[in-house]
Amino acid sequence: MDLNRKFMTRKKITYILIIALTVSVLSFLFLPAFQDKKEIVFNHFKVMEQKSMFRKANSLYDEENYQKALEKYQKISTKYPDDPDLLDDIFFSVGRCQKELMNKEEALESFRKIVENYPRSVYVPRSLYYSACIFVEEKDLEKAEEFCDKVLNEYPQAEESTIESINQLKLLIVRLIAERPITNLFEEAQALLNQEKYEESIVKFQELIEKYPDSDFVGGALFSIGWMQKQLGQMEKALVSFEEIINNYPENIRFPEALYHSASIAQYSKEEKSLEKAEEYCDKLLNEYPDIGEYQINLVNQLKAEIEVRKLFREPKALFEEGQYEESLEKLQELIEKYPDSIMTDDALILIGYCYLELEKNDQALVSFEEIIENYPSSRYFPKAIYYSASMYYNRKEFGKAEEYCNKILEWSGKGDNEETIDKIKSLLEKLKNL
Repeated sequence: MDLNRKFMTRKKITYILIIALTVSVLSFLFLPAFQDKKEIVFNHFKVMEQKSMFRKANSLYDEENYQKALEKYQKISTKYPDDPDLLDDIFFSVGRCQKELMNKEEALESFRKIVENYPRSVYVPRSLYYSACIFVEEKDLEKAEEFCDKVLNEYPQAEESTIESINQLKLLIVRLIAERPITNLFEEAQALLNQEKYEESIVKFQELIEKYPDSDFVGGALFSIGWMQKQLGQMEKALVSFEEIINNYPENIRFPEALYHSASIAQYSKEEKSLEKAEEYCDKLLNEYPDIGEYQINLVNQLKAEIEVRKLFREPKALFEEGQYEESLEKLQELIEKYPDSIMTDDALILIGYCYLELEKNDQALVSFEEIIENYPSSRYFPKAIYYSASMYYNRKEFGKAEEYCNKILEWSGKGDNEETIDKIKSLLEKLKNL
């Protein structure tokens, strides 16, 4: 009985040892496979997450939301800082965003990391291209050309679109290098313009036009010349400059502005049909450039209304010159009633005053002149209104009122061809002081 028990006990122990040994062997054989499968599953989910994060970031980039896209790419970099399969993707994506955000130094640094640390990356050719683009913007043309040549010489297997972009950029670089003397002259002239040294700037721009008449810079130079001539009060010269753009450089980016400035100057010209020409420029601007913006369209429409008033002013002015003063008065008063806020109101008022003077209705003439003095102190007719009003008060022997008006001219800083009238006022003032 005891022997049988011992035998059974030994048998159980043997079975347990066999089972334990079997489990150990099986564990030894199959645990690595299990761990491998676990690693595979983990890596699969990691890759899926990375793809999802990149997809969201790329979508933001495609929507031109570069700041948000940059933040997403940086988040990926933070989460997977040591993943060698991701770093070139991240650097390239970050570089593209920085480039679009005009963070040029940061963009160049991202592209440099790809080129230097991942020379076999598919992103190297495009990184070199984007770097070259930045160098062109920074006017480092030699460096840009070096990067283009590096792609063509060392990465001929790059994508066809990249090679095509590089070749187009190289053509631009060659042209810019050839145009460098013109560019330097243009920038020198522009610097003088920015310093408000208009006459010196005009000389430089004209030098550019004479030396390089076929250059793409000529249209811009003409516009700058016209703009400065306008600021200097050289209206006829300015009109010539702007009209040269209209006639010879219709593709120039400043063409719409040249139309507007030409119209605004032509309306004051004494040449026949000048108002019709100004109106033609306005219509061309509105019809051919509807996308210039609401503010600009309003300016053009306002200018058109002013031109219309000037055209209406022609008739009463002609009647006055023909000696038909009553008829001229009637037309002038109709004009003021119809367009009370017109820029021609002071023109109408001074002509009304002249009509009344010719009709020997001095009191009514005085009312018209005094309205200019009170309401249009910047008008070019202000000195004439002062002179006629002061003279009338002088003739009435209201010397205090006459002197008061004469003194107003001493503070006046308006524009216009009024030297002769101002001299008359000063002579009258001397006469009043000697009474």
